[in-house]
Amino acid sequence: MTTNKKLLAMALAGAMLTGMLAGCGGGSGNSANGSSADSDAATDDAYNINVIVKLTDGHFSRIMAGAQAYADEHSNVNIEVMSPPSATPYEEQMNMIETSLGNNKFDAVVISPLQSSTASSLVSKTNKTIIALDTDFESDKKSAFVGTGNHVATKSGGQA
Repeated sequence: MTTNKKLLAMALAGAMLTGMLAGCGGGSGNSANGSSADSDAATDDAYNINVIVKLTDGHFSRIMAGAQAYADEHSNVNIEVMSPPSATPYEEQMNMIETSLGNNKFDAVVISPLQSSTASSLVSKTNKTIIALDTDFESDKKSAFVGTGNHVATKSGGQA
């Protein structure tokens, strides 16, 4: 993938996630697909983004609804959302991340990891654009983190 395409995928993913975290409407389901997200390879004119969330209820149902809304509004963006059935099957989410990173269909992968250290390890050899969502993790491959900085939030709460 070219540098421009990586930057555009990162910008689109960041814009999409920022909008979703700002309070998109609720909804549920376990995938959000744009018009051609089912193709086997990324196309030159579309950005294919896989969003891997922790679970499909609560906060993450809003993220999934926001991802679908973003894909519906942008014909050149295809989004696929994946999630394990609950917040405890670490190995299932790990397999989702590994599969997504190895799939040429995706230009960018947005990860809300159940285990930060596992996510760091899994993304260490990818060339895809990686965005951390909700839970941050350390990696030189990560382009951005979208979510609340818990350290700063805790400090602000303590000061209040």
